[in-house]
Order: sequence, then C-alpha cells, then structure tokens
Amino acid sequence: MTTYSRFLGTDPSDPISHVFSLLRVDHRYPARLDARGDWALSFPGSSHVRFGAAVAGACWLTVGNEAQPLRIEAGDGYLLTRGQVYTVASDLSIRPEDGVELFRRNDSHLHYGTGQGERVSLVSGRFTFDELSTEVLLGVLPPTLHLKAGDGSSEVLKAAIDMLDYETRERRFGASFVTHHVAQIMLVHALRRVAASPEHPPLGWLAALANPHIGAALGLMHAQSDRRWTVGELARAAGMSRSIFALRFKELTGSAPLDYLLHLRMRKAGLALRAGRGNVASIAYEIGYRSESAFSNAFKRVMGASPKDFRAHAAPA
Repeated sequence: MTTYSRFLGTDPSDPISHVFSLLRVDHRYPARLDARGDWALSFPGSSHVRFGAAVAGACWLTVGNEAQPLRIEAGDGYLLTRGQVYTVASDLSIRPEDGVELFRRNDSHLHYGTGQGERVSLVSGRFTFDELSTEVLLGVLPPTLHLKAGDGSSEVLKAAIDMLDYETRERRFGASFVTHHVAQIMLVHALRRVAASPEHPPLGWLAALANPHIGAALGLMHAQSDRRWTVGELARAAGMSRSIFALRFKELTGSAPLDYLLHLRMRKAGLALRAGRGNVASIAYEIGYRSESAFSNAFKRVMGASPKDFRAHAAPA
C-alpha cells in the first residue's frame, strides 16, 4: 500500500471504498417523525440528496412527477438523488402540510397526526456534495431508489436503520457524529444495491466495476494510480485486446482509460491539498508526477485552478 493510500485510510484495491475516500460527502439535519392516524407532509425541491427510512409502520412516498407512489414499509429506506419535491403520507388523499416548517418549529423531532391509527416512525436526513463528488456519485444512481427490507443484504440495512432509530430517538451526546457515519453506510449500501440490481442497471464507473474485465483494470488503477500505466498493460490485465478494452472502458465509464486515470490522480491530489498535507512538489510525486510544473498544468486543466489556488480556496477561513 502506498504512502498516499495509508493517508486515505482505505484499501485502494477496493475501488468503491477508494472512490468514497475521494468524495466530500456531508450528512446534515437528521430528523425524526413519529405520527399516528391521518397525516401528510410535503417537502420542496432542493439541491440536496435526501434519504429516509421507516423505523415502524408504513406510509406512502410520492416523488416529483413520478406517477407511481412507493409504499414504504418498516425496515425500508429510500434515496432521492435529484433533490425532488416529495410527500410522505398515511393516505394519498390527504392534503399535505408544510413539512419543513413543522420540523423547524419542533427542533427536527416531530410528533404529528390525529386519531389512534397505526404508529409510523420515519428517520431522515440529507447529503451535500461538492461539485466533483456530485459528478462522480450522482451520475451512477437513479433519481429515486427504494431500498426494500426484503432485498439482499437486508441485515445491513436493518442495522443502519436501528442505529438511526436509537440516535434520533435518544439524542444522546455524539448523536450527530454517529448519524453522519451511519447515513454514509446507507449510501454505500445503496450503491451496492444498484450494482447488483436488474431493476436499476448500474451506470458509469459503477457499471464498470460490475464488469469482471473492466473492473479488474479499475482495481489496478485505483491500487496503483501513481504507476505510468499504458492502455496495453491495462488491457492485458483485463484479458482483452487493446482496442476492445479501450472501447468497452469508454462505453462504461464515459472516459478513455488514461483520462479516467488522470481524473483519479487529480481527485487524490485535491484531497491532499484540502487536507494541507505536504507541499505541491511532494503531492505531485505521490501521484506519479516527476515534474511539479507538469502536475500543476494537469491539475489546473482538470480542476479549474492551480494547486496553490485550490489549496487557498479550500482552506478554512
């Protein structure tokens, strides 16, 4: 494992973990709804990715202009990746109230509804991403993802939902830290589901990872991104001819192999610059450049700013 990989704290031979280590993902505003009887709440569109899960009971979820509502049962989760308008309700015929305002007035833990009907408990939150992370992550996820409790690896989803249930209900010290990391586990779980789902065929680099030949090459690129790979070497590792490999790689990822490697290196460099780790020359060397000027030119071409300007902009005020 390279020095840089030790800095990341991940196994670079596991590309999904490695991709996540390069993303800037922030989970904010965990909220909880405990409802009974007749109720309906609507939420406006936003620039965030929303997620939610049913701890107890069941409800309806309607999303944007999608015609088919989703029945969210206890143990189910959902992910809305395009910031859509949505409504959660006990009954689709009920006129919804403003969910944002009600949660604001109740410090993000809302007891709501009338009557003595079924108790429904939902936990929810939202993710924010920087521009590069949005491009990498949201390009491989469908707009709406229903994580059903009965699908594969349901024990992972159940454990995550149980933890969110406890932390949002008890609100003990450190709850925000715990919910932040549990929510990221749900995000990884969603990626796994998509990668294995015939209903939502994987896209982009996730589709490439699911392909045994291209996935093998990607694993090498992430594990040894500082190596001066040639397309021929990667094609041999994938067990394909050079021309077929290059064509298939671009079909799945949207990038030529060496362009993908270039962007991977620059994202690594961006993470190191944000963290304040080392000078520009040492970071250039870590990701495979022997010339600081060549690295700086490549970084500016990909990231839109020189390494020094990028670091200055990323530094906390």
